[in-house]
Amino acid sequence: MTQDEVLARLEPVEITPAYHLIGGKTHDTGHQVVRGTDSHHIYGVHTKKYHLLPHRDAISRVFDTLDHQKIEYTPSRLELPKGGGKMFCHLKFPDKIQISTGDEVNLELIVQNSYDGMVAFSMELGAWRIICSNGMVIGDSMFKIRQEHAKGFLREDRLVEEFFSQVKHFRDEVLPLLKGFREMGITKQQGLNLIQRLAVAEKWKKESAEKWLSEEERTGWGLYNVLTFVASHVVKSYVVQRNMQAVAYRAIANRN
Repeated sequence: MTQDEVLARLEPVEITPAYHLIGGKTHDTGHQVVRGTDSHHIYGVHTKKYHLLPHRDAISRVFDTLDHQKIEYTPSRLELPKGGGKMFCHLKFPDKIQISTGDEVNLELIVQNSYDGMVAFSMELGAWRIICSNGMVIGDSMFKIRQEHAKGFLREDRLVEEFFSQVKHFRDEVLPLLKGFREMGITKQQGLNLIQRLAVAEKWKKESAEKWLSEEERTGWGLYNVLTFVASHVVKSYVVQRNMQAVAYRAIANRN
């Protein structure tokens, strides 16, 4: 996926006052609406304090910043839930390790934005892995920068500063720890105990425990595979998937 392909999928939007009709006259409601300039679809209704940050502007600023710093990356996936009202754009970086044949961990940045007020503009850098055709799932979120739409756009220098400091953390600490999961012996009972301590819904614990009992590889990586499989194949909510995968990573990394 290229930058142009990402931008081509993002509809231009505008923000206009919201009116209602009473007795044949229009009255200002004190609110404003975000709508697509092509589809005229209404993506959100907000107070006058709301600052519109179009998806195209948000991701373009990130592209420009990384390009200016000569940071190599590739847009790997673009998700547009709520009919395009929310955006999750994944940028993949060259840093990666191979845990086993066909099982790699990459450094990725997720840029997200929304028009409904439920998701603030944010950038999340983390260690991610490819597990199947469903795509990328999180292993460890290393930093997250968040910006409310009422406060304007994020400072470019903060992104750059955070990015470079966390890339070093990824290379020096996260990747070796993930590789160490393969050498980490975990018994059947230890795995069940870890699953029970996870801060996730009981139904996901049950699913995970059943799959762990049938797992042949009794290592930290085997347990991590079980938990990320359940998160990506059973859990339907994207946010719950990411939370569960992050919890799994931390539980195994700190199992003692």
